[in-house]
Amino acid sequence: MHSTFPIHCHRNSNQRLLIPSILKDLEDLQTENEHFPLKPLTTRKKPFDSLKETDPQKLLISAIKRIAIQYKKLPLSEILELLHSGNKNERLCAVLIMTLQYKESKEEQKGILCSEYLKHTHLMDSKKLIDCSASKIVGVHYQNYDRSILYKLAQSEWSWDRRIAVLACRHYISNYDYGDLLKIAQILLSDSEIQIQEAVGWMLNEIGKQDKELEEEFLLKHRKHMPENMLRSAVRDFNQEDKDYYLEFPISKSASVPFV
Repeated sequence: MHSTFPIHCHRNSNQRLLIPSILKDLEDLQTENEHFPLKPLTTRKKPFDSLKETDPQKLLISAIKRIAIQYKKLPLSEILELLHSGNKNERLCAVLIMTLQYKESKEEQKGILCSEYLKHTHLMDSKKLIDCSASKIVGVHYQNYDRSILYKLAQSEWSWDRRIAVLACRHYISNYDYGDLLKIAQILLSDSEIQIQEAVGWMLNEIGKQDKELEEEFLLKHRKHMPENMLRSAVRDFNQEDKDYYLEFPISKSASVPFV
């Protein structure tokens, strides 16, 4: 499934290990979060009261991203060590560092980072990890390469692999390239996992924001076979009349649909 690249992550004996510092910062963040509200990672000024209504999960990710920025030059070997942590915030920090490094790396190092990301998808076990990274690493990397890897991920037994395939397409959708998502959505029409159903619906909704006719063409063809969560996510931004139209049929929790 994965490409093979040399892993340039050796360090000399004099190089300071940064893992303990990161762990301390993340531990301090957790302690502070228990007593003080987190603030968003933004340069815009907001009234203090508005912070009370901000999604706590988004604020947590924002705070961990601050730490990731501080350690964005962490050696790959230590990123992978952090990724193997049993602590979800430490794994999230590792993935955020990878996305930052990928954005700033040259082509060879981008290949290494993407390869390591794909080799460790068994450690990607939450929406937060995947949703903040799949499009920025896998999606961007395969922009100009053979995208067959996305279809292998979409047919993986590991449900988080399937979510990576869907979320990687977010990058293409932002560039008005919808073909891969529509094909992968058809592969996953019968998926029984709620997190996959919602992800597919979410990306269809993203297409609809740019080309509603194209999304509706897909929905008209497949709505009778789409799980309820998928369809509801797909029409989330429709007006009420259109929502009622697409949701009028009894919708199965999952359905067996052949891929054409």
